Amino acid sequence: MRSGPFKKQINEDTTGVVMRILTTYKLVRGVMVREVATRRYTSLGSYHDTTEVTPLGAMFPSDVEYMQDKKLDKAD
Repeated sequence: MRSGPFKKQINEDTTGVVMRILTTYKLVRGVMVREVATRRYTSLGSYHDTTEVTPLGAMFPSDVEYMQDKKLDKAD
């Protein structure tokens, strides 16, 4: 990863940090998907990670239909 504000934030000391959330939006087979990774820190210095993936909707409906057809072809 190149240097910059994003890398600085990721590598920052976690003293006093209660929670971190990283949200990523990406296209997956024509569907916009939101991925949220959450890290909750405990008072003992440990942490618990969770990930939530939410499809938000088709950006290019023709691509979604095309990919669904390809999945059906593989099932035969």
